[in-house]
Amino acid sequence: VKGRTLFTIHAAKAIQPNNGKITLHDVQVTLYGEPGSNRVDSIRGAEFEYDQPNGIVRAVGETQLDLASPVGATVASAALTRRIAVRATGLVFLEKLGVAATEGPIHFDYGTMSGDARGADYDADTGVLQLRHDVHLLSRENGHVEQVEADSANVDRIGRTILLQRALLRDAGDVLRAQTLHVQLRPENAKEAGSIQEAHAEGGVQLTNGEGVKVTAPAMFANWGAESRPRMVRMTGGVQIHSADQGDGSAAEALLSMNAQGHPDRLNLLRNVRIASPADQQTARVLIANQVVANFTAAANPVLRDLVANGAARLVSTEAPSKSGKTAAVTTLTANSLHAFGTTVGKRWQIQRVEGEGATHIEQLDNAGLVRTSSGDGLIAIFQPDGEKPRPSAGQSQQDFSGTTLSSLVQQGHVIVEELRPVILATATSPARAAQKSRASADRAEYVASTGRTILTGAPLLKSNDFQVAADTLTVEKSSGNAEAQGNVRGTYLPVVDKDTSGSKSGEPIHFLAAHATFERTGQRAVLYGSTSAARLWSSTGQIEAPVVELEQKTGRLLAHSVSEGLATFPVRAVLPSAQGNLKLQGKSDAGFAMGLRDTGPVRVASRSLSYAQGTGQNPGTAQFLGGVRIDGPAGQVLADSATAEFRPSGTNTGLMDDTVQKIVAEGHVRVQQPGRSGTGDRLQYTTADQQFVLTGSGGNLPAVRDTSRGVVMGARLIFHAGDDSVEVAGDAGQPVHNDVIVPARRGPVRPAERSHAQGGRTTGPKQ
Repeated sequence: VKGRTLFTIHAAKAIQPNNGKITLHDVQVTLYGEPGSNRVDSIRGAEFEYDQPNGIVRAVGETQLDLASPVGATVASAALTRRIAVRATGLVFLEKLGVAATEGPIHFDYGTMSGDARGADYDADTGVLQLRHDVHLLSRENGHVEQVEADSANVDRIGRTILLQRALLRDAGDVLRAQTLHVQLRPENAKEAGSIQEAHAEGGVQLTNGEGVKVTAPAMFANWGAESRPRMVRMTGGVQIHSADQGDGSAAEALLSMNAQGHPDRLNLLRNVRIASPADQQTARVLIANQVVANFTAAANPVLRDLVANGAARLVSTEAPSKSGKTAAVTTLTANSLHAFGTTVGKRWQIQRVEGEGATHIEQLDNAGLVRTSSGDGLIAIFQPDGEKPRPSAGQSQQDFSGTTLSSLVQQGHVIVEELRPVILATATSPARAAQKSRASADRAEYVASTGRTILTGAPLLKSNDFQVAADTLTVEKSSGNAEAQGNVRGTYLPVVDKDTSGSKSGEPIHFLAAHATFERTGQRAVLYGSTSAARLWSSTGQIEAPVVELEQKTGRLLAHSVSEGLATFPVRAVLPSAQGNLKLQGKSDAGFAMGLRDTGPVRVASRSLSYAQGTGQNPGTAQFLGGVRIDGPAGQVLADSATAEFRPSGTNTGLMDDTVQKIVAEGHVRVQQPGRSGTGDRLQYTTADQQFVLTGSGGNLPAVRDTSRGVVMGARLIFHAGDDSVEVAGDAGQPVHNDVIVPARRGPVRPAERSHAQGGRTTGPKQ
């Protein structure tokens, strides 16, 4: 009353010696709370010494304190009331202050909680019990045991709080340590009255569990649900996570929620999140994001089910360098959101599958220094189990997959794939190779580690240093960089860079169409296949069509042929540029230019196969046609067993088919067909500049020209001049010119036509 505690002292016996102190036996001190509160505390002991002048009551031996026992409470209300029962030795009560204190050991019970300490103070005015040293608390509720250890504690029976310094809390396999721990107990009318409801921890907070996971933070808040099961733990101020089995992590804040059984259900990490796999794993993985949510299985022993990373999410997977590798293999996946699924092997959780959404990007650096990047709207990545390598398919070697951490990878939506292959220095067995770049785009890209191939679909387009190609489907090999195209193949070979001319490009682009094509990166080789129609390759000056076209851009070689020998005659067709005529150099008159010889036009050649070799410097390029040949030019048609076209030397290294045809030599069963006449022989040389055919024979077989109206002329050489429509016949020693001329019937009476026969060394004339 008015700030002072009212109390009474009862004793069975009182002895008052001469020193002014009273010895009391079987004592009970009753302390009263505020009027109307019905709060009554009591102190009981076998013997007390009462110094009445000084207001001090000193207990001798053990003392019991019964705190917050109501006076006049009904049976129902008493059943809901929890008391603090304390046993102490050496207790001193100061009646003027309403304070009881002891320096000795004490034991107390509060509902389902009990504890021990050394030294205590109890303030009857505030209802606070202060435990000075060596505090040990034990809470039991429905078989659930919680232990608390601290250097000191303040127990507020009115506010139902316990404030502990340098505290340690054990809950099953979980251990919480903190400089300061503020525990809120459940109210008197609660089912688990007196058990822990909430806990606030500050200063060096450390939380560990039975699995060896340790979490540290400056501050923590936790609460417990029904049946004293933990419900939520929040740690703030910079969280650090360490697990020998699961790895390390950090975040600005962590929120762990539990299910109804008190088992971990979800861990939410916020801001500057970083999760790293254990350091002793062969493949190290690091997940970085603004937020990471870890979901656990609903089981008595829950395990991690999946991870969801949001906000600039990045997963970095690193494999140590192999014996033959120069660098570590690194795979980096980034996206707005990454969803990782995995499984627990032993005690460790391993990522198996990652799904990404929104601005996905992947960068792969293998042990050989190849850098491969790709981007798209979404991705699905399947990882190899730790310590395992992908199994190579037929024709593949294990070394092709050095540094591979992905089993497969699928990207969809606006996919762009870029590769940078490093410089390779020359060795005794292989030449040097310059750095190479390539870029591919598609709607979908799928990489399979077992084959080492990336399959592009949905309007795919592949570009590299020297060519670009589009098709229905493109397949690119990771190790070699070789590519394969299927369906509606179309593309362009770009001009070759000439190092001798300060990096300038010589030649011109070569375009191609095919149903199927393969491309070898190292040899710059392409093989084009036709289907219902032939594969086609062309530039601005020439064109080739064939069932199969093999092209080596670096060496300037080309092969065109059929798939098998049973196909129809002349499956290979070529259009070759021819040189412009200049009859002034031939000693002819200007009349020759009026006949169209200034622009002779292209030469068309059909054969069973074609072999082309590009010219270099002053060496002319050549094209060999085999297996039967048909040549169509401005001056007529030629049929033969084979033919060789020679191109004009350019003095520089030009591109494929850039030069014009200056000479064609046909051999074997040669037949020349021109309007109104034809020629036969064993060898024909045709020069495009003057459109002149030189037809010769062999083995005593003379070449012959047959004119529908003039007869037959034979000689050692037959020279056809297309410009003035004349034929020059030349003989050799022992082979005079032989000319059979049909003489028209004379006018007058009807009589048979007469044949004239002449021989000589040389003859010329129109139509002959």
